[in-house]
Amino acid sequence: MKRIIILVFALFLNFFAFAQENAELLKVKVKEKKDVEKVEKLTLKNIEKVRKLAENDPDGYLPELSAYINNLATIYSNQERFQEAEALYLEALEIDKTLAKKYPKTFEYDVVIDMNNLALLYQKTFRLQEAENYYVQSLNRLRKLVEKSPETFEADLSVLLNNIAVLYQNEGKYEQAEEYYLETLKIDKHLNKQNNAYKEEYAKHLNNTAQFYQLQHQDNKMEKYLLESLEVRRDLAKENPQEFEKDLSICLNNMAYYYETKKKKKQAEDLYLEAIEIDKHILENDNTHKKDYSAHLNNLANLYFEDKNYEKAEQFYLQTAEIDRQIQESEPTILKTSIAIHLNNLANLYANTERYEQAEQFYEETLSIYRNLYKENPKQYKDELTTVLDNLARLYKRLNRNEEFETLKQEIQSLQ
Repeated sequence: MKRIIILVFALFLNFFAFAQENAELLKVKVKEKKDVEKVEKLTLKNIEKVRKLAENDPDGYLPELSAYINNLATIYSNQERFQEAEALYLEALEIDKTLAKKYPKTFEYDVVIDMNNLALLYQKTFRLQEAENYYVQSLNRLRKLVEKSPETFEADLSVLLNNIAVLYQNEGKYEQAEEYYLETLKIDKHLNKQNNAYKEEYAKHLNNTAQFYQLQHQDNKMEKYLLESLEVRRDLAKENPQEFEKDLSICLNNMAYYYETKKKKKQAEDLYLEAIEIDKHILENDNTHKKDYSAHLNNLANLYFEDKNYEKAEQFYLQTAEIDRQIQESEPTILKTSIAIHLNNLANLYANTERYEQAEQFYEETLSIYRNLYKENPKQYKDELTTVLDNLARLYKRLNRNEEFETLKQEIQSLQ
């Protein structure tokens, strides 16, 4: 039987944001590119073989053929080969519909999964009306299965409702989105009373609901669900630190940023520090977490900077810069924008504390990064480049370096 798993589209980095989580079928998990290529070749070979067998024995081999086609479609979808993925998902759906007509008890659930996968594909490619059509069809079928066997299908219903809520939110259908988010959580609470295995999905759905209320500017509700998500993630990290500490660290960072925006500085500081301590523990075994660690250090430094605690701000900005340099050494092509933001923050600190030589050094580093990014994508990076040019120009004006000031002002005007 096919099953639904949770895929995370995005993670939190150096600002307050949420991941929206959707469900997609994937029987074979592959991470490395060479593994993907190997699985793709093997799956294509199996499809060809099973397709021939299904010609003589449809009932015996069509279910296997559908599963292989679904797997290949998911691989293509993850590679953003959307046209190929769509054709395969549609083929799998037609196979399972045929089987479900003959054997509904066995294959109706597969039709639900196929429709969910297609809807998710359309959602990824911004074909929202098509996504909604397939989600609604999938939901109608799944509700009937839940009526007959709630213990078997309620978890899938929770995931599907969450997916549809995310879609409605993206479409601006906020009443429907709220209704589905709350129904999702109601099911999750029920499932968690029966089995702790549902905690991870529950935390993700709480997170999505918090994001929804943040966008609706309903801060009290947003805080309520974010705190609930945080507590669930604490439980998960306690039970399995290796698997769940990263999520806890990110959730702590988000909660801290929320408190910072509400001027609850002590609560914000405590949570940032807790996140950073967890980051250090994670880094003992996982260097890939350095990006999040850098972001969390930067956020805490920003908190101290806004509070005019420049000594502590400098301490954490310098730690951020050191981690960024380590990341650059191992992965020189990534995180340029985050590094530029962090360097600019450090430059601002030195400018505010009249350490102009250091300020100029870090502004120049920041400027170098944004000039290169601007060459690659002028539209995306024009505002950031303008801001840093203006920061450095102000510094030159303060130092009476008028010729350099005028040169930068001319460059700023040329960007308008």
